[in-house]
Amino acid sequence: MIYRAKPMALAGPAPSVRLKAHRRGFQDYEYFWLLKQAGQGGTADELVNSIVHGLPFGGRAAGHVELWKNNPEAWDAVRIKIGEMLHAAAKNEA
Repeated sequence: MIYRAKPMALAGPAPSVRLKAHRRGFQDYEYFWLLKQAGQGGTADELVNSIVHGLPFGGRAAGHVELWKNNPEAWDAVRIKIGEMLHAAAKNEA
């Protein structure tokens, strides 16, 4: 997941695309979790279901590449919506 810097003439280790994808997935998970913690778990589930079409775990998921939307704009739209909802929730708490 991390490449050595020296063979690529870099100053420090280089993250792989796979590492970057893991990080993005963790960030997405946290965003949905924050929405659930804000009392909007049902909405978080609806948003997840709008971009994830199947169960991306277990043997039945192996080899299936269409378990989620591959359109980055769809993912960004969901992220923006969650951000707006979390912003509104924070303003209501203040």
